[in-house]
Amino acid sequence: MRFVMTLVFAAVAASVANAQYGNLTHNFFGPAGTQTAAFPGAVTSASGVSFVGVTNEPTVNMINTKQWTNGAVANIGEYYAFSFLTNQAVSVPSVNVNVLASNVGPKLFDIRSSLDSFTATLATESTVQGSIANVTFTLPTATFENIPAGTNLEFRIYGYSANNSGTNSQMGFISTSPASHGITVPIFAPVPEPATTTAVAALCLFAGGAIRRRLRTPA
Repeated sequence: MRFVMTLVFAAVAASVANAQYGNLTHNFFGPAGTQTAAFPGAVTSASGVSFVGVTNEPTVNMINTKQWTNGAVANIGEYYAFSFLTNQAVSVPSVNVNVLASNVGPKLFDIRSSLDSFTATLATESTVQGSIANVTFTLPTATFENIPAGTNLEFRIYGYSANNSGTNSQMGFISTSPASHGITVPIFAPVPEPATTTAVAALCLFAGGAIRRRLRTPA
């Protein structure tokens, strides 16, 4: 009986757990302008990291730009962007960046996505000016736990609240070594729907009952 119940619970746990496929990464280690993207098998392709509304500031080991807004809210016309195309359903719980802002650069960052045409701010994070910070944007579970296959998902990261908006207002993503990624996006298997989990549990219980009855049947 104990063995049967162990099998049941193991099967249910397996149906609930969503395994990680791997990470989508962007690495900038090397001369100014260096970009290398890597991604797991659940992703068909990934764009490079681009920027809009700000000015390139070539810097070794990072993608860096200047003239970010000093406004108290994000300027939706100033952002970094990157995207990837899924070939199967996935879950994306977070976006992680190694960010470096200048001493007068942006202190706050918003992230938005193409799933709602960049309408809503998904998360807001902060950094300490003049220091490298590892920042994690935690994404809303309900929106990002089951992204369909064939989705071209784009993220945009907006910097704001700089001390000034001049050429010294700089911010970018940095790779301090070949193994240090400026941007990391963990890609997981989708979270099963509740109905799926219930069906698996019912099937396992039925199978367990059949095995138990068979074991009790005299030879």
